[in-house]
Amino acid sequence: MELEGANYVDLPEMKDSLGWDYCQLECAIYNEAVKRGLGSYFAEEGFLGELSCGHPVYYQQRCIPFSEITPDYSEKTEKRRTSARATCKQIEMYCFNSLWIADFLEQYGADELARLNAFLKEMDIGDLRDCNIGYLDGAPILFDYSGFRQWD
Repeated sequence: MELEGANYVDLPEMKDSLGWDYCQLECAIYNEAVKRGLGSYFAEEGFLGELSCGHPVYYQQRCIPFSEITPDYSEKTEKRRTSARATCKQIEMYCFNSLWIADFLEQYGADELARLNAFLKEMDIGDLRDCNIGYLDGAPILFDYSGFRQWD
């Protein structure tokens, strides 16, 4: 199955988009997040250069995926998850992982979660599952935020 097209967002860096280049899209999203004061919620990604064949090469900060940790399911954790789900409902956010969101709320607060949610919607970032979210130096972070688009 071939990748035929990355999600499109109307950002200056995407005007010469290669169409299939998910990393280019992530770089554009990351740079826009930085401009808006949301950069610390996204793993840094940048362009390194091109191979001799012209193929682009990128880097991204190394994060610990949520899928690789063993969550604590204590009574306290369940209360935090319930509270996170309530906050998501209040700000009309899809609660993609209540424990990660609870950690985000604890680290940054509800106002920042609302700002992040608005940005996620604007950039059409929706593929946030346990293998695309995680932690960097103990802080919740998104590291696979270009989505996945395949056209039939």
